[in-house]
Amino acid sequence: MFSTVIITILIILVVLAPILILRRINRSELKKEEKLLLQEFDELRKDNQLTIGGIEKLGKRIIGLDKLNRKVLFLDKTKEATQVHLFDLRKLSFCEVVKTVARPERHIGTLAIQCSFKDCSHPSIYLTIFDIHFDNINDLSIIEKKAECWKQNISIYKDHEMQRLGSEPSLDNKTH
Repeated sequence: MFSTVIITILIILVVLAPILILRRINRSELKKEEKLLLQEFDELRKDNQLTIGGIEKLGKRIIGLDKLNRKVLFLDKTKEATQVHLFDLRKLSFCEVVKTVARPERHIGTLAIQCSFKDCSHPSIYLTIFDIHFDNINDLSIIEKKAECWKQNISIYKDHEMQRLGSEPSLDNKTH
């Protein structure tokens, strides 16, 4: 009886040990990838002299908004080639969330924020927030909400003039 318990425990350990080791290795690789992604985004921020207050990490993508300079920085490392988009919000005409449908499955294939410019000769930029080939379909509803929030932020700050220090609106126009 005692030897049966020991053999059962050894079998369980032999089966579980590799699984636990692989999970730990995978977790450390993901943390390393995330750290490198954040470092690359920070280098781009510094190189372009941006003051990005808040960023959002979406898998292997990061988006940030510089409210002071009214610019958006987007980094996408999902594919072999890194995609970087940096653009001035003052040059935007509008932005919207666009979806493509994957066939034959008939579910969302990609979800992107399309940024169109006032200058028609400047092609629109698509900030892909979700791609069925790289992202988990179970995260789609959360990512859709985040895409809508970013679209709203971009739309708000494209027309919003930030008040510089010392240039507060004057109240002298009031009649007493």
